[in-house]
Amino acid sequence: RFLNKMNSMKNQRILILLHGELEYLLKESPSLREKIKAHFFKYLFKNAGKNIQFLVLSDYIKSSLVLKGFLKDKQIISINHPIARYSRKNRELKGPLVLSHLGVANSRKNSEILFNLSEEVSSDNVKFQLIGKIDENEIHLKKENKGLRTKTN
Repeated sequence: RFLNKMNSMKNQRILILLHGELEYLLKESPSLREKIKAHFFKYLFKNAGKNIQFLVLSDYIKSSLVLKGFLKDKQIISINHPIARYSRKNRELKGPLVLSHLGVANSRKNSEILFNLSEEVSSDNVKFQLIGKIDENEIHLKKENKGLRTKTN
């Protein structure tokens, strides 16, 4: 119903922000839950009217969606993630430097680099953490996760 309502608004341009959940479309061995989420996105993409465009937060995501045939180039607008524009004045560190991985850790994102680094660096001045979870299909990452503190929702 939601999509039908949006498609019926022919004179209204609609922009939908796609953030985070798109990895379900690109997974090689998704779980049943992830397949259902991917199906929802495929349905949305296939049935979106001409007045609907999608906003993604990197050129890489846009090109992946176009190359995989999920959307046409003219259906997607790509901008740089707003966090990339954040700047901060140099300050002296008080306490440890914390290096974190945000989101789902998997090989496609090269998460093992942070995991390996956490094992090689032993200092009270540097801490490593994973804020999110390890992809359930990435058993080798779970074994490598020795030096990271983990925070999940």
